[in-house]
Amino acid sequence: MLKKTTTFLFMMLLLATITSAQNVTIDTYGVTDREAAVSAEDIFDLSYNGLTNVGTGTKVYLKGYTADKNAANGQWFTITLPSGSAAQFGSSVNLDSSNQVISVTLDLAGKYVFQFSNGTEFDEITFNAGTYLGLPSGFNCTSCHSTTAAKWVETKHATTLQRGLNGTLSSHFGENCVRCHSTGYDANASNNGFDDRDFVFPDTLSEEAYNQVLTNSPLAMQLANVQCESCHGPGSEHMGNTADSKIVSSISQESCAKCHDSGTHHVFPSQWDISGHAKLAETGHSGQTRAACIQCHSGNGFVSYIKAGKVAPTANEAEKTNITCATCHDPHDATNPHQLRTVTATLSNGVEVTDGGLGMLCMNCHKTRRDAVTYTDGYLKNLSAHYGPHYGP
Repeated sequence: MLKKTTTFLFMMLLLATITSAQNVTIDTYGVTDREAAVSAEDIFDLSYNGLTNVGTGTKVYLKGYTADKNAANGQWFTITLPSGSAAQFGSSVNLDSSNQVISVTLDLAGKYVFQFSNGTEFDEITFNAGTYLGLPSGFNCTSCHSTTAAKWVETKHATTLQRGLNGTLSSHFGENCVRCHSTGYDANASNNGFDDRDFVFPDTLSEEAYNQVLTNSPLAMQLANVQCESCHGPGSEHMGNTADSKIVSSISQESCAKCHDSGTHHVFPSQWDISGHAKLAETGHSGQTRAACIQCHSGNGFVSYIKAGKVAPTANEAEKTNITCATCHDPHDATNPHQLRTVTATLSNGVEVTDGGLGMLCMNCHKTRRDAVTYTDGYLKNLSAHYGPHYGP
């Protein structure tokens, strides 16, 4: 009898845990320059790239979600802080009945754990705050990730500040452009980022001026261009350790949008916001996590599909993900134009597309699921809820 009772209580606890994970969640909430400038009255006064590994002094935004549309009654708690930290929650805002956002500044290096609760249900999130190292400085990313770094060197991110300062990127490249063409730049934080070092903007743009900056500002130029730490967070706490967000990897559009969404001449993220790709994870379609569908219905699923040599995934995914910038563009590899993950396509009947330009990337998903001839010839055997075209181009 005792064994049965213990088993029953364990199953009830497990069920409660699963329900909690589904009904209440906590996540980051990225904010771009464009969004931060919308209003001086809301809580969003600084941009944030949505990572859980950030520079010390960074203001981050957390989003608490409640499935029962009771977010206004949600409560925030600090579970873990680095020794000596005085981090406190700032103001909060209810985006809608299900989502509440709050801010907090991670003032010291180390581990932070925050909780969002609604009654007896809750969820937690772990952050790391650290400082930036830069690629040319001693032990760095290339020491362990030499293959990836060798590919990154060929991307435009790897020379974006260099081309800006030597005048080949734009004739109107100015000092206010540097923050998005360097690594760790945050004028509101002290994290050993680019702006915390010895950089002085040259009077003129030229190749000679760039070389002079290399000589006069050696520490700052260790963080020149868009490096690994721009998208994965600062590396001071990493050194092979990935626990507690000491380094992160994400295909979230927020990481890209922090710089690529100024609201003026950089507009792609704001266009993406109103696309179907941006709202894929909000739908109830089970294909977003099922192995048979995720190569096209999940951002992470498509990346896995391409990395595997266009072999369909065999395992379900735990979480839904949108089709984001990094789903179609490889941040590390410039082999294909515009760093596209693929520029080839094969239709479901085995025909290789030869005339589609860069649109052949899209054809990897936007095609019928089966060979039309065999499918229709034997249609009486194929009739099902899924019979017929599947968003063919």
